[in-house]
Amino acid sequence: MNKDEWGLTGTVAAALGGERAAALTALAGRVAELRDMSEDAATTDVLLAPLHGRAAQRWKRTAQADERWVHLGSGDGTSVLAVDEASDAGLREPAAAVVYPELHMRVVSWWLVHAWRGADLLDDTLESLNRWRITSGAVTARAVIEEAGSLVDEANALAQAWRTGKAAAVDDDDVKRPVLVRAALDPVLPKAALGSRMSGSHDKLRATNVLTLLKKLTKATGEARFPEWYDLLSDAAHPAFGARIALATPPLVHPSTAVAVRTYARAPMALDDGRSRRPLEPTVALAVADAVIAAGTHLLDVLDDGLAAVDDFGLTTAAATLTRRTYWRDFQPVRGSRACPCGRGKGSACGHRWGRETPSRALLTASQPAVSSASRSRAAGSRTVAGRSRSLLLSRRPGAARLHDAARSPDRRVRCGPARAVAEGWAGRRPTTRGSACDQPPGEPAERRHRTRGVGEGLRRGLP
Repeated sequence: MNKDEWGLTGTVAAALGGERAAALTALAGRVAELRDMSEDAATTDVLLAPLHGRAAQRWKRTAQADERWVHLGSGDGTSVLAVDEASDAGLREPAAAVVYPELHMRVVSWWLVHAWRGADLLDDTLESLNRWRITSGAVTARAVIEEAGSLVDEANALAQAWRTGKAAAVDDDDVKRPVLVRAALDPVLPKAALGSRMSGSHDKLRATNVLTLLKKLTKATGEARFPEWYDLLSDAAHPAFGARIALATPPLVHPSTAVAVRTYARAPMALDDGRSRRPLEPTVALAVADAVIAAGTHLLDVLDDGLAAVDDFGLTTAAATLTRRTYWRDFQPVRGSRACPCGRGKGSACGHRWGRETPSRALLTASQPAVSSASRSRAAGSRTVAGRSRSLLLSRRPGAARLHDAARSPDRRVRCGPARAVAEGWAGRRPTTRGSACDQPPGEPAERRHRTRGVGEGLRRGLP
């Protein structure tokens, strides 16, 4: 396919507008960077189960010395947590070796699963837009919104838990600090990793309702249109009205409201009079584009900051030094002016120390969103793009300006993407297929005799 400077096909870029096309290409670049960093990653995590009574006795009988076990008893002496494969440093600090590697491996796998899922959904949505597969684009854009909301919810809970654990003042007690850190993080991780809404799922692992996630995403981004986008994309994702208009023009409605004409094609459509070409607004496609720009941008921002928090946990606790297991992001702490393995500066300046602040620029604080300056810039750009050409559902009202009233030629035609094949005739003529375009009726220009009807009004009035 011939692509323009934005990386989209020319007809798609024209249908979406230059600013949207630029924002989508910038988003695609960030997704490619995420893939480069995570695509070939692999990791392992472990899950420790407290042992009680006979189970604890069985462990003591069967544990072998060469398995390098360490354990941590509960305060009341009724249970024990144990893990094998401790390093030499882990054998010297058994409580830390039980707690920190397990928690770090679990947050690493949590982050990696979100990164893979986010990259796949974003890639699929961008590809659907580029190939003008709006039906599948609506499905994946809707999933991007849900994924972004889920990530915001879970990342916020984990960031607050780690903030509590890192700030705990326990005078470097070898047992108290690991116990406090586990008490802060362990209640959050099971739901983040195993939450489900399937029938029979445990009440404590009940996943957050998607509408609640939508509210949290709206609060985190300040983008009030997420619920409206989600409604339209949900309708387009199901065999409903949104799906029926995904590859259709807005209706051209006679002033008397007696007749409404809509054209369908597999490619973007435009009105063309031979002198100028005006794209016909692709309502669902614009919702797909605007939603994926806003949700995708914030999703990537939170992934960036979430990984910073994951690395901060690993380097502050020195988790990777306490186990012989290998896993992704198993960095060793450094001191002084050497480059920190987290990649964000010198070891002395990265803040991987107990009592220091945790990195959480794009994660929700207790009451309001805290967004990085880069995120603010990107989000502002997305809002500007979306605001200039909001979907018909959100911006058009009865009596709105008639379609392209600057062009008055009776020779105007509907052209349909690269093929320019299908358009609707008038005066009782059947839809026709031509090599270039289908003529509008002679006489008064179509845009003077008709106006566009908003999608919402069409739903209310039951018109096509």
